Amino acid sequence: CLLPNPENIGDGICHKYLPYNTADCGFDGGDCKPVEGYPGCFVRFPGRIGDNICHEAYNTPDCDYDGKDCPRPVDGYPDCFVRFPERIGDGICHYFDQDEGDDQYSSPECGYDGGDCEPVEGYPNCMVFSPELINDGFCENFSPNNRVECGNDGGDCKPVEGYPGCLLPNPENIGDGICHNYFPYNTADCGFDGGDCKPVEGYPGCFVRFPGRIGDNICHEAYNTPDCDYDGKDCPRPVDEYPGCFVRFPERIGDNMCHDAYNTPECEYDGNDCPQVVDGYPDCKVRFPEKIGNGICHYFDENDDGPYKAPECGYDGGDCKPVDGYPDCFVGLPQTLADGTCHDSNNTPECGYDGYDCPRPVEEYPGCFVRFPERLGDGFCSSDATYNTPECGNDGGDCLP
Repeated sequence: CLLPNPENIGDGICHKYLPYNTADCGFDGGDCKPVEGYPGCFVRFPGRIGDNICHEAYNTPDCDYDGKDCPRPVDGYPDCFVRFPERIGDGICHYFDQDEGDDQYSSPECGYDGGDCEPVEGYPNCMVFSPELINDGFCENFSPNNRVECGNDGGDCKPVEGYPGCLLPNPENIGDGICHNYFPYNTADCGFDGGDCKPVEGYPGCFVRFPGRIGDNICHEAYNTPDCDYDGKDCPRPVDEYPGCFVRFPERIGDNMCHDAYNTPECEYDGNDCPQVVDGYPDCKVRFPEKIGNGICHYFDENDDGPYKAPECGYDGGDCKPVDGYPDCFVGLPQTLADGTCHDSNNTPECGYDGYDCPRPVEEYPGCFVRFPERLGDGFCSSDATYNTPECGNDGGDCLP
């Protein structure tokens, strides 16, 4: 492992870029570690794996599709992508998945949940496990049959006078003095059982079918209201500092980690934790647009690896200057090239490895970095120990006995 700043190895900071995070350098001296339980998965923030948020950068087979946080392909259904493929064809019709918030399972692409869901004749958008129960003379009010898509169980669930949109098997139960604390009686459409049902303890104004679901770490859309404190904080909440921004964990906004799910204009790009487009440079995305054109050439930021000095960002808005003789080299101080000192900021192939002031890779010897490759194999054993190494072929064979 040969590099310009050996002190970076094992300093407690993961330098995720070459040549630090390589096998030769022990993955930055142990600072960059593989994700436990996922051989072959290396990421910058291991804590994001399996945090119930799909991070596209980690959505790979090696990382098990972000620890199962992202939809995965389903064998036998090439156009079907769901978080839990094992549910396809498990004998249960998943017409709506509360963990994922969609009906992808019962879609044609997923073979109608692998054959577990069957379409109902006359109701093209109704997918249920037992179509024969639709319009069988009994209101299946505890099943997905009692939905608008299924004609409210094919007409078996009846409307209630005075409550448009309230359909159920026993209209006489509404307002009878007994709280029928289950769907569909205790709903807004049915006037919360005609006034018979009371608010959930601790949440004034909150009426739900199953109070135990409040704060159970699953977002139930029916309970996602201000009165129910957004399902007991299980669902996205508004963020005071950012009107129009709704997230489940507001404390993640501005925590110096880019959360893809919060990377929206409404959330100010995760509180400026994520790259954003720079005015005047439509193809330039960086975390801190104010750095562009502020008089300083930004090479690399440990907390922000954005392309500041790239052409898309106008070479840091003009702060990074071209260097004579190096057409693709842009630095803040061109005079520092070839001044006899190795400057990390200039140590790139485009800048000739700081005008040959920094060690360069040697094509014939992978893993060999020296300032003057032409000295290898020149017939003289160099007194510089960096040349006489196994990686450099013992000075290109000049130092062999």
